[in-house]
Amino acid sequence: MKEYIQRALLEHSDGYVTGSALCKKFGVTRAAVWKVMEELRAEGWQIEAVSGKGYRLKNETAAALSKVLIEARLEHSMWNRLVVLDKVDSTNTYLKRLAEEEAEEGTAVVALRQTQGRGRRGRNWASNPGGIYLSFLFQPQPAIPLEQVPVMSLAVAMAAYKAILQVANVQTGIKWPNDVIYKGRKLCGILSELCGGVDTGIYCVAGIGVNVEKSVIPEELQEHAVSLEEITGSVLDKNELSAQILKEMEWEYRNLDTCVQRYAEICVTVGKEVSVIGAAEEFKGTAIGVAGSGGLIVRKEDGTETVVSSGEVSVRGIYGYV
Repeated sequence: MKEYIQRALLEHSDGYVTGSALCKKFGVTRAAVWKVMEELRAEGWQIEAVSGKGYRLKNETAAALSKVLIEARLEHSMWNRLVVLDKVDSTNTYLKRLAEEEAEEGTAVVALRQTQGRGRRGRNWASNPGGIYLSFLFQPQPAIPLEQVPVMSLAVAMAAYKAILQVANVQTGIKWPNDVIYKGRKLCGILSELCGGVDTGIYCVAGIGVNVEKSVIPEELQEHAVSLEEITGSVLDKNELSAQILKEMEWEYRNLDTCVQRYAEICVTVGKEVSVIGAAEEFKGTAIGVAGSGGLIVRKEDGTETVVSSGEVSVRGIYGYV
């Protein structure tokens, strides 16, 4: 019932909705309506109650994630199924379970906390409360050739980059392949996975974690990570940021053929001296561009050029993280 009352408040955002009208519409008692209103207030909804008039939503900002508030900003989008959770093991893992149960492209999962967050190359990803964690389900074939799927990882980074600029007015950069950074410190991490097989078909799950509040960053990582709260001095509306990331992700997916060109213009790794660390070899060189496959083009110290794949290597700046 909470979700229906949330929608009713949004529908009457320019005025009041009476308790009796809510009782009649949903077949509940006034006490049940009052209980839901108190729950919403505890979550950060600013609800005004006036005797003889009813309830009115003073603004749409909420401390907790709200499926209703996110969907209200996503009219006519590709996101046909949105799952919003307080806590989950991993949004990528959860979405893969849904995919095995025949979830369709356009399914997205948003959570406030992960208990088993994962990063690239099997690393653990700190996923404390204070961030937002989103995963998207795509089925690229036949719309997108499989060789273009690695570009999806760059597209997710572009979506985060643009959403943060739009909502927080913060200019960031992207460290190849997909870390969104601010002044050399990590703001967002991204993990894209190609999954499936004969029974389920090929699908792609892409996930992103955004450091929204300062509390999300463990003390031992504060030198290398940063939050939007630290940058802006305020806590942003997680619903607005989640919705904007979903909007930008849809646009990037629809325009995947031009993603690499746009990505290369803001990739801070390009032009830097880098150390490439792979399972078979390690070498130093200069990053000179991004290939159509999404790989990093590196000119080695001997003058030869090679394209490195994010799945094969780790790239670090010689003079620091970037």
